[in-house]
Amino acid sequence: MEELLVTYPDGSHKKFSLSKGELLIGRDSDNDVVLASPAVSRRHARIYMWDSQVFIEDLGSSNGIFVQGKRINEAALVKPGVPINIGEFTLNVIYADEDETEEKPPRFYLKGRMPPFKDEIIPLEEDEIFVGRVDENHIVITHNSVSRRHSVIKIDMSQEIARISDLESSNGTFVDGNRIKDAILQNGNIIRFGDVEFEFVDTQAPKTTASKNKKTGGLKFSRNMIIVVAVVFGLLFVLVVAGSLKKRADQRRMISNVAKQEKGKESSTDEKIAEYLSKISQQVEKNDIISARRTLSELLELDPINDEGLKWKSRLEKEGQYKDLLESGDMKYSIGRLEEAKDILMKIPTDSIYYESAIQKLKDINSKLFSQTFSELLKLKRQKKYKEAYEIVPKLAKIDPSSSDLVSEMRELERIMRQKKIKFNPVDLSQYVDKGSPSTGIKKDPYSIVYPLYKDEDITRAIVLYYSGKPDNALLELSKLLKKKEYAKQKDRIEEIQLRIFKIKGKYREGQSAMLQGDVKQADAAFKEVLENDSKVVPSDPPSAFREEIERQLIEVYLKQGYQNFDKGLYEDCFSSFLSAFRINSRHPEVLKAFARLEKVAQEEYENIVLNKGDTTQVVKKLNFIKSITLPSSDIYKIADEKLRGLK
Repeated sequence: MEELLVTYPDGSHKKFSLSKGELLIGRDSDNDVVLASPAVSRRHARIYMWDSQVFIEDLGSSNGIFVQGKRINEAALVKPGVPINIGEFTLNVIYADEDETEEKPPRFYLKGRMPPFKDEIIPLEEDEIFVGRVDENHIVITHNSVSRRHSVIKIDMSQEIARISDLESSNGTFVDGNRIKDAILQNGNIIRFGDVEFEFVDTQAPKTTASKNKKTGGLKFSRNMIIVVAVVFGLLFVLVVAGSLKKRADQRRMISNVAKQEKGKESSTDEKIAEYLSKISQQVEKNDIISARRTLSELLELDPINDEGLKWKSRLEKEGQYKDLLESGDMKYSIGRLEEAKDILMKIPTDSIYYESAIQKLKDINSKLFSQTFSELLKLKRQKKYKEAYEIVPKLAKIDPSSSDLVSEMRELERIMRQKKIKFNPVDLSQYVDKGSPSTGIKKDPYSIVYPLYKDEDITRAIVLYYSGKPDNALLELSKLLKKKEYAKQKDRIEEIQLRIFKIKGKYREGQSAMLQGDVKQADAAFKEVLENDSKVVPSDPPSAFREEIERQLIEVYLKQGYQNFDKGLYEDCFSSFLSAFRINSRHPEVLKAFARLEKVAQEEYENIVLNKGDTTQVVKKLNFIKSITLPSSDIYKIADEKLRGLK
């Protein structure tokens, strides 16, 4: 009868019989096979018999079931010798007739050395086996250090060899720790694709045999041979005694020399450690975590208990977790589960290198959540369900309490309900200001933004009016201050602020007029003067109402121009338009999304270069094209630039 063998995280094993034809697997105690781990769902999977074969089915688990490194989405046949991974547990099915029906093992195969391929056997039975991150490969490794098409293993049975070649992967292919372009594999070689390791096994490799002397009972020594051996040992004894006397004579001199050498080694080691630490810091600043881990590994080989090195080890492990959170948040966002995505991304702390990326995504999420919820409010208002609409106001206030649309609709609903004598509890928006963390993308209270610049309550209140998009009210309040005796000493300062606000109003109208006429160049020039004066009146971040509106209009125009060129295949013109938007706000989510589309085009172009190598002139031309449509900070730009330098 078939059995299920479960290997637990501590290395222990337990067998479960499939005599009932079915086994339920999960975290709860009422399952047939209980796997006590947070990574396992309450009712995770079902293993069952059908037509003398064993199948496994996912019962809607959170973290899935992995067979040969790939997550299964439907019932899958379990073959003999193929491990199943559920969380940190490994499952194997033992067929009743496995010994009788066991097939002859393949000549060559790979054996996994780390999850999710730990101890998994991957036969190499095709003439060409492609390895990479996407499903088109024979061996799919879903790890971010592995390229889309990473390597190829070619089997030549006529010569009985296996040859591995790297396909211009980003993070390289390694055999026994050495990065290779092409190599013949030998039994026991450790192959690493990016950061994922396998052992290469040749089942027909010659084995080291014991000496034949064991079978023959040893050599029979003749009398002459015994004499020779005795003489040799006598000479060795004389030499050892002589060496001992010389050693004593040199011992004092050696002690002083060793002390000097040790001091020199210590100094050299300290310099090397300092070099490694500096390199790790630079790699982390560039978000190159993979390279930082490799450098850290070299440092800890040199000094395993180095304090700074151990601190970096802890931080890089945490950054790996934060990267997983960012990717998980992105995934939830892509399928429209915005609230879940928001909860996940807010777990990324401010000191993480992924914090800025999380902020940008959170701003986009808050914008979408606000838009969806605001639409719900307007729908209820149109249905004349005023009280129900008003009950949505707190939800919107939690997302963005400073929204002018929210304030306007809230006041309108309050006016209607008072007229119709509908009872309601007024919402105080001020209680929601500053409630959110910086990562939520919610604006701070305008007063707290402006006050540090002026440190005067009356002037601050006037400037807050300008900051909120009411320049005429601000000018009126400033004129009132000029009439007060206590502000006589600040007259020049207040008049300078008034002059700048007048300029801002004039240039803003000029820019708006140019936009209406379709003259983007003239509008851009006028708006630049607005922003220059705006930065002298209020801080530029968070942006004032003027700055925010100008940035919105210009970014919208430049992105529209860019996408029109993108659709026509004019990618370099597209890049130029996107770059104009980038210079206005380099962290705007829509701008970053636009460059991501161009990077995808560049990535596809590079893959075409790798798969269809032409002459050097054509390759250089295509690499220059990739650089012309991507930002220097992007990975694909760096890859193309490095390749070009290599060709030169």
